Amino acid sequence: MSAPYRHHDVSVSVKETFQVVALIATVMVVGIHYKSAVPLSAEAADATWNALTQDFLFGGIARVAVPLFAFAAGFFYYRSDDGTWGCYLKKLGQRGRSVGLPYFIVASVAIFAWLMIRRLTNDPANMNWPQFVATWWLHPPAEQLWFLRDLLVLVLIAPVIRFALGASGLRAAVVILILGGAWFLQWEPFPILVGWHFLHIETLFFFALGAVATRYPDWLESICRISTVGVCGLLGLWGVLLLLRINLRADFDLWYSDSYGWLDLFAHKTAILVGGVALFGVAYRLRYPILMRLSGAAFFVYLVHEFPLRAILVRGADQVVPHPYTCWVLTPLVVVGCFVAAVLTTRYFPLAMQTLSGGRVPSVGKRSLPKRSAQANSPA
Repeated sequence: MSAPYRHHDVSVSVKETFQVVALIATVMVVGIHYKSAVPLSAEAADATWNALTQDFLFGGIARVAVPLFAFAAGFFYYRSDDGTWGCYLKKLGQRGRSVGLPYFIVASVAIFAWLMIRRLTNDPANMNWPQFVATWWLHPPAEQLWFLRDLLVLVLIAPVIRFALGASGLRAAVVILILGGAWFLQWEPFPILVGWHFLHIETLFFFALGAVATRYPDWLESICRISTVGVCGLLGLWGVLLLLRINLRADFDLWYSDSYGWLDLFAHKTAILVGGVALFGVAYRLRYPILMRLSGAAFFVYLVHEFPLRAILVRGADQVVPHPYTCWVLTPLVVVGCFVAAVLTTRYFPLAMQTLSGGRVPSVGKRSLPKRSAQANSPA
């Protein structure tokens, strides 16, 4: 393996900022998955205010969540990586317990629920054994698991990423520019494996960016401590870019879709970069004790908020609220309910919580298990 490059740790306040960022990003992911209305044409004038508002919040603002998760994953992986095979194997074991095991548990629950629902609705899944195993392990019905699958791939190839970035700033800058250019242009170089790309360019780029950030901790310190005027300016620019993107193309969609043009793609990608910096500035100011304690539950919420829970709740909500508006009811309900469930599970079933969440637990008092370090409180 390549020789380790020098990196320095960050302050406690920056680590706490990462925790708050993970908490906010998790709420954003819930909103993305419970979004219930989208513009049906490229013209914003043809869409309802409900669809446009959801697109602004969950198709725009919330899209910084995955890049920030990937950035945190890269940062916290490489900050303690010394470049040796022993360290690599140790980290493989750690990520296997903290990411691989939760992935397998949730994937197993999701595939079982999916098969049961198909059978109860007289629509049995016609799959042979290899197709079943591939779906179960590589593309389970719980859509949020795609990121964890990517993360497992990134951990496997972490030495390759380290070698590519090298020890020099110039070499790392060239690699980041290439990966960033591919991400900005929405070029996915990796093949599709059982319905998802083997690795998405977004997670690779921001994971590598997090690795480079370990060399420049002062940059993170400066971003977190940006002035209030600067944060407000970034938030304003973020909003303008998202409004511009909506005006250019209201039905914008990148997720295995080509419903975008070059100008709206530029606005969307730039908004993610601006929004990511702005969110760090906001999170730095939100390091309240209650949020710090709840941050330990973020990964649990990420794991359980989607299928089969979403299928049950959406079907029930459709009976009392017009479907396009269910987002406004279900998103806060799921966020609050899942965090409450995390706290109760930690208090009364601590070992189950420890196993499911890979050691990430909220602080709920004397009966809680010891919480792991800041990087463990998110999918990263």
